[in-house]
Amino acid sequence: MDMASKPDWKLMASNRSATAVQVIPLILKWSPTILNRRLMFLIGIIMWFRRGNSVRVLESNLAGVLGDGKARDQIRSISRRNVISYIYCLSEICELPSMSADDLFSRVRIDGIERITDCLNSGTGLILALPRMGNVELVARWLAENVAPFTTVSAQYKSMAMNQILSHARSSFSMEIVHAGPHQIAHKMRGSRLNFYTLSERLRAGGLVCLIGDSDPTGNGLDVEFFQHRVRFPAGPATLSIHTGAPIITAAVWRGDGIYMGKLYEELPIPCENSRTRNIKALTQAMATAFEEPIRNHPDDWHHFNRLVQ
Repeated sequence: MDMASKPDWKLMASNRSATAVQVIPLILKWSPTILNRRLMFLIGIIMWFRRGNSVRVLESNLAGVLGDGKARDQIRSISRRNVISYIYCLSEICELPSMSADDLFSRVRIDGIERITDCLNSGTGLILALPRMGNVELVARWLAENVAPFTTVSAQYKSMAMNQILSHARSSFSMEIVHAGPHQIAHKMRGSRLNFYTLSERLRAGGLVCLIGDSDPTGNGLDVEFFQHRVRFPAGPATLSIHTGAPIITAAVWRGDGIYMGKLYEELPIPCENSRTRNIKALTQAMATAFEEPIRNHPDDWHHFNRLVQ
């Protein structure tokens, strides 16, 4: 996708395969600013109404976490708000490179941020684990510029357009990215061992590592109970914590009244059983349990388009 090319609106209108990810950067570049938010809303409505595979998976996940007793109309209503919110997130990610520091600062309010600074000031590394809520990319830039630089892991998306958008957005601020391709995420593979070593070194040096904790794209994670369902969560955060002694703090972000609100929760206690495997499983379960409260309270902002709840 050439971000500088002028869009062919007739071609996109006739092309059912044109995705929101492809269209949004072009709209933001070529449409009047005053219309952008209305156009994003329209894209969200179209994406939701067409009810493609991503939306159906989202609704399956929402039905699982909100309770199987929820009426279908209720789930559809929540998914509608969720998809529209997600489209707004994508548009904000596209705008990140041109967003001023003051504008960015005014858009985010996080409670408990002192938990990060207190931990890092003591010389202890910290793992910040988050579910896929709110605009993680925007908050990542806010965190890097206002709290502390950090290291994270980024996997490649199937969509080249999405990879291009994220790469362009991340060029606007400083964070260390450990890239994990689709064949490098599995725990026993060479690329994964290299990533694990890099993250461990950053934590032992007293650094901050931020990881998405509710997505296991490889299926090689651990079974946990999540909203009374058996699902697979990544073992990475817990494994790093047990290996380095760095604590895990969970956090979540959601859309408030015109800004992103967020909260950092209590540090997860590190289990002290004799079995390393049981310690990792117990800590992963604690992380999953900690994610339930913000997701239950803000389902409109839980943008989980990969099948989690069967």
